[in-house]
Amino acid sequence: MRHALRLTIRTALVAATVFAAGSLWAQEWTTTTDTHRFMEVRNGIWLTQTTAQVFNSNALVIVNDEDVVIVDSHVTPSKARDLIASIPAITDKPVTALINSHYHWDHAHGNQEFADIPIIGHEYTRMKMATGAHEEATYQRGLAENAETLERLAGRNRGGRGRRGARTA
Repeated sequence: MRHALRLTIRTALVAATVFAAGSLWAQEWTTTTDTHRFMEVRNGIWLTQTTAQVFNSNALVIVNDEDVVIVDSHVTPSKARDLIASIPAITDKPVTALINSHYHWDHAHGNQEFADIPIIGHEYTRMKMATGAHEEATYQRGLAENAETLERLAGRNRGGRGRRGARTA
């Protein structure tokens, strides 16, 4: 019984130490700007996410020896501009390419802000974006969900009720 208790305490102490070290590491490799939170997941590879309550999106920022490559341009042109403006928080290197992982609105609808650099993506992505990505179910669903969120937030600001009659103020 005593041996089991010592083993449990020892395991808990090791787990607490690992957790604390992980938390310190995450704090050390996280940078936040007014509009974005950057977390370095590997040396020079940053996961970034907007800090907005709605129209939130994520991207990957790859800092190479000479330049920066971005994966996904965000949900809107204004969010893309915010991303571009936030990159100096992690590097002073120029952005030289954008990669579209796919055509969905929350990943590629900031592309117009990258008109002066190569935009790389699969030919299917280009075709979908050129022929009605706004008609896709994911885009329409996203619009509806964002409208619901905005309505709910507006209700909170007015001291109204949100979903299911719960008070939101």
